[in-house]
Amino acid sequence: MAGISRAAGADTERVDWVDIAKGLCIILVVMVHATLGVEIAAGEQGFMHQVVAWARPFRMPDFFLISGLFLSLTIDKPWRRYLDRKVVHFAYFYVLWLTIQFAFKAPGIALERGATAPLVDYLLAFVQPFGTLWFIYVLPVFFLFTRLVRSLPVWFVFVWAALLEALPVHTGSVIFDEFAARYVYFFAGYAFAPQIFALAGAVRRNAGAALAGLAVWAVLEAVLVFTPARSPSSYRARWATRVPPAVSRNCLWSRWCWASPARSRSSPSPRFWRGCPGRTDCAGWANIPSSSTSPSSCRWQPPAWCSSRPASCPTSA
Repeated sequence: MAGISRAAGADTERVDWVDIAKGLCIILVVMVHATLGVEIAAGEQGFMHQVVAWARPFRMPDFFLISGLFLSLTIDKPWRRYLDRKVVHFAYFYVLWLTIQFAFKAPGIALERGATAPLVDYLLAFVQPFGTLWFIYVLPVFFLFTRLVRSLPVWFVFVWAALLEALPVHTGSVIFDEFAARYVYFFAGYAFAPQIFALAGAVRRNAGAALAGLAVWAVLEAVLVFTPARSPSSYRARWATRVPPAVSRNCLWSRWCWASPARSRSSPSPRFWRGCPGRTDCAGWANIPSSSTSPSSCRWQPPAWCSSRPASCPTSA
């Protein structure tokens, strides 16, 4: 599967809705931990509990979809460069934040379970991801696996990953369980990037219809989340309630940002959001693959199975 060819000397610019989606993922995840932590301490639930529950079906699929969106830029690079950018990069942030968290948690762990417990837990975290850092741990696994299967037909890998997500995989291993539940979204971002950017362009051109569609989706999402079901799997909002609405709402927000006076002429991103895009050290959450740039003149080279479809490189115009 070929990547994007970049014109020599071409200026690059941010893809605004991708940057906004990264920021939304950060906000939603922080919201989860802040809300649930306060509720546990207070012993009761607030209105934010329902907001967090409503966002749960699309929060992590959004994150992994965006993480795979620009993989075609680097997937065919030499192994040494690929491992440096897609494995070592995330391994560094995982070890860094793991060490920082244990520096604060170790005294409490030692008091509860003995002096050696912090060291045992710290070493175990290299096999079983620690707490909220699991997503940083699993991303390099996704990058490596996708590199290894890139020669297989797209439809085969996608159908296999979708079936894996639908199965009740509960092995007790965070890596296996989260791989089964999340990889289909990561792979979709990689394999269907041209179609996703085409959808984003259509949303920009038809903001009214997109807003109406998002309103319908929001109601459907609430029904799926809050309607009592017979089994836990029934709570999952399926593909149609996750990916298209994610692209639509982020594109609509980016369109508003571009029209806002807060937008700086020197940066395609709105001024108030400039701290979120790209490689930042915000607890690792903004370290989604940071190649979210778009050449001003280039072309997509989609997977072979869809090479007959015209697909042009997205721009922020």
